[in-house]
Amino acid sequence: MRRFSITLLILALLATTACAQRTTLFSSDEFSLGGYFSPVVKFSSVHEDLGVFVGGRGGLIINHSFAIGFGGYGLASYVKALNRGPMDERYMEMGYGGLDIEYVHNPNDLVHVSFSTLIGGGGVLFNERHWESDYRDDRDRDVNGFFIVEPAVNLDLNVTSFLKTSVGASYRFVSGLNSAVSTNSELSGTSVMLSFRVGKF
Repeated sequence: MRRFSITLLILALLATTACAQRTTLFSSDEFSLGGYFSPVVKFSSVHEDLGVFVGGRGGLIINHSFAIGFGGYGLASYVKALNRGPMDERYMEMGYGGLDIEYVHNPNDLVHVSFSTLIGGGGVLFNERHWESDYRDDRDRDVNGFFIVEPAVNLDLNVTSFLKTSVGASYRFVSGLNSAVSTNSELSGTSVMLSFRVGKF
């Protein structure tokens, strides 16, 4: 009888151990991994001109709510430089990019909000905007770099299970620029943006 009781106790302990679930930071039942790519158009005032930035962002999505990836944008419109360049150039070029981190609140709701921050760098240079000119020689085109932090908020709409559209606003904090093309304060400013995202959310 005693041997039978010990056997039952051992079986009970084994059953309890088999049924117990290990507690981890990312449970296999809850952890999910997705990804996305998003073309983006931004509109902003730069040097009192309309600055149109075209680019995109993309990355991995963790548990439907956290995303980490990269983003990059380039100035696609005509914006005058603050000063004329060494060959009498009137316009500027600008581009920036970096690490992009995002939090999506209630991603399963039809309409929801997301908050992101881009941290990186960029550069500006003079440009005459005469694309047919022989002047377009990179040896004469000095790029002046800067550091940028750009927080943003978006209003997202779930169109399908793999497509979202978004409207939002961001603010560029530019620092470290030393250039005759522009200044930190002139490049800093608010943007409104339109985008759509394709991926596994």
